[in-house]
Amino acid sequence: MRLLILGATGGTGRALVEQACTRGHQVTALVRSPQKLGTARKGLTVRRGDPLTITELRAVLPDHDTVLTALGPPGPGRTTILRESGRSIVEAMQADGRIYFEVLAVSEFCSRPLVNASS
Repeated sequence: MRLLILGATGGTGRALVEQACTRGHQVTALVRSPQKLGTARKGLTVRRGDPLTITELRAVLPDHDTVLTALGPPGPGRTTILRESGRSIVEAMQADGRIYFEVLAVSEFCSRPLVNASS
């Protein structure tokens, strides 16, 4: 399978890349900082780009069967990365005219609950 992985330089993304390559998939990692991925792996193609930019996503989508995203905030604090990336990914997929399966993998540590049970 030809996989496009976004957020490949974070902990979850690196694990996705490793597992996918180990299982023989052809993997493209669209990353802002290619040097963060470390050494080359068989089956891995690294493309420099911004996963929030629709035109860059549209340029890489046609060569892939599935999009896996492990995008998330670099640390604690307020962020709009998930909302922004979700919009960009969906818009790029719609423009491509094909249906992709997107997996969102996020791990966040925070000092307060994400959902208030009383509301």
